[in-house]
Amino acid sequence: MIAANGLPVDDIHAVTAFWFSLFIAIVLLSGLMWTDVWGSMAKSVVDATETGSPVGDQPWEKHAFTESTVPTKEVADVPWAAENLPVPDSGAGGTAPISIEQVMQIAESKNVHPGYTIAFPEDKTGVYTVYLDPADVYPNRPNPSTQQTLHIDQYDGQILADLGWKDYGIMGKIISLGIAFHQGEFGIINQMFNLLLVLALIVIPLSGLMMWKKRKPNGTLGAPKLPRNFKLLKGVALIVIALGIFFPLVGISLLVVFWIG
Repeated sequence: MIAANGLPVDDIHAVTAFWFSLFIAIVLLSGLMWTDVWGSMAKSVVDATETGSPVGDQPWEKHAFTESTVPTKEVADVPWAAENLPVPDSGAGGTAPISIEQVMQIAESKNVHPGYTIAFPEDKTGVYTVYLDPADVYPNRPNPSTQQTLHIDQYDGQILADLGWKDYGIMGKIISLGIAFHQGEFGIINQMFNLLLVLALIVIPLSGLMMWKKRKPNGTLGAPKLPRNFKLLKGVALIVIALGIFFPLVGISLLVVFWIG
């Protein structure tokens, strides 16, 4: 079977998969950061190894301030690496919150890139949360390295936490860059390349379907026979099991297919 452009379907399938597979894997893995199961597990590993953001005695670090048990992601849609940063408590030294103009002055004094968002305190011990996620800035989207999250005491304006790119651990930076690539934050070239990846994801299975129709015997499904090399079969089975554990929902889907089959 020959495609409309004269190239065999086999070549279209193989060449497309070969050249785009690595980038497709990067996009898929970066997208998994938003999933409940895999994303939560990955976040737990990053936090446990302290490779997302460091832990020590600086203002944005653990045990440096009186903190609540609430992660920052519960009060604001902050960048990925700051999601589990504990929200500090505002002190009891004041009776009236500072003005929004004062919060903006504090953010500017810390060189937070324009386009940031301010989340207001939710109660008497809450804080102002100032954060910049480059994905939320349009059309002049800044570089991913401009990510920043501030927690500010609502009464005296003290900066209780300041987490920026320089404070991210190695995995925090890698995953943040992967997310930025996933969302096309590196400009028009990134977005056009992502479009090519989408087209590749259409071409690969479609060409595979055409190859199957080309080869399958008439009147049968054309499923492959049991291989003679059982060592190879065991290796493939181990890979499938590992992927099922690594991606739990995929594993559940495979069990359903096996049960139905």
